[in-house]
Amino acid sequence: ELPAFAIAGGMTIPIALVLLTAVVGAVAVDVAPSHVAGVLTLSILGFMVAIFYILADAPDLALTQLVVETLVLVIFLLVLDRLPAFYGETDRAKSIRDGALSLVVGATVFVTVLLATDSSPDRSLPTFLVENAGVPADHPPFFTNAGGGGNIVNVILVDFRAIDTMGEISVVAMAALAVLTLVGMRERGETQ
Repeated sequence: ELPAFAIAGGMTIPIALVLLTAVVGAVAVDVAPSHVAGVLTLSILGFMVAIFYILADAPDLALTQLVVETLVLVIFLLVLDRLPAFYGETDRAKSIRDGALSLVVGATVFVTVLLATDSSPDRSLPTFLVENAGVPADHPPFFTNAGGGGNIVNVILVDFRAIDTMGEISVVAMAALAVLTLVGMRERGETQ
């Protein structure tokens, strides 16, 4: 069952303006006259998400979003610099096939996100995290079952989700190594 759509009760004028700017940016991507203009207008969406996080009192998420969006923008522009200006004649049948495939993939992701966000986590989980994130009154010198921190988000990321965070860091590290390799190949003049 799909979740019901409704306007949020906490909608403010700044949030509405950010969302409106994001919608305008999405439309601008579709009518962009060039690849570079498309990438630049697409980055408007990412920066609007960062501003939305700022308005929602989540500066750590906003900083992460700004850094990632800036890096993606720079990488896209570097890649576009290497693309040809003209691709040649396109086959109409291939374009229709590719368009249909992209619609199927987009619809699948859309429905998956809707169904995934509709599920509710175990109601005892927030209580457990709040009770175990702080520094216990009587704690041993080395090991404890509690997180031992003052910021619950940091404790969740470092103590309760440490393996998941380590996996995310390794993915970012592998992506950084791939980018460094590509940049190094370009500097040596390797094209194949």
